[in-house]
Amino acid sequence: MVPFSGDAEETPEVRVRKDAGVSLPDFELLLRDQAQVHAQDPHQDHRKSHNNSKRFDCNDCGKVYMSWAALRKHRVVYCGKEPRRQCPMINCSYRTYMKGNLKTHIFSHRHVKSIFCPVCGKGYKNKNSLNHHKLNYCGKEPRFKCPIENCLYKTYTKITEVVYPCEKCGKIYKKLNSKNCHKSKYCGKEPKFHCPITSCAFRTYLKSNLKTHILTHTSHDQRYLYQLIDNLYQ
Repeated sequence: MVPFSGDAEETPEVRVRKDAGVSLPDFELLLRDQAQVHAQDPHQDHRKSHNNSKRFDCNDCGKVYMSWAALRKHRVVYCGKEPRRQCPMINCSYRTYMKGNLKTHIFSHRHVKSIFCPVCGKGYKNKNSLNHHKLNYCGKEPRFKCPIENCLYKTYTKITEVVYPCEKCGKIYKKLNSKNCHKSKYCGKEPKFHCPITSCAFRTYLKSNLKTHILTHTSHDQRYLYQLIDNLYQ
């Protein structure tokens, strides 16, 4: 018998007993039962691993396991005990024995908004988000306007990004090169590339977009259409 003293080396059995909170007499009883089983047939665990039948029954709850080790863990940690890990979310009654299972369950609440603003009714995941909403946004008008002339868009956060609008059509670009490319190649011009299928009116400015569009015509020979496009637009 392994001594359970403070100076003794901590074995796997000792760690299982400590984690489960099992008293010393109960744990010694389990080890004694295991020793008796292995004394009768020391190789039965290995032989049963090649057998599809589950033959290790729990006498208390009736659950069946493939090996004695699984049954022993069930009796020490789970059987007859209430799950001690509970979901921290409000109005959720989920409980489990395993910390990993609780983490997986909490991830299922990632889109759930359980706290609501009493003024406007907006939902939030936690109290910090709700307090931030009440302090900065709820019942207040947006202070920041879009820098583009004649644009009525407003927001609560400051718009610091520089944008470049096209003087002809009003499209907005983040980079000056993108705006210049738009003005020289696309603005005010008809799309150059059109679908070779007569009944299709798709047109685009880019050859790559046309080849991507061809994939939607599943009833046609797409390889032939690709070759046709390459011949038309060399």
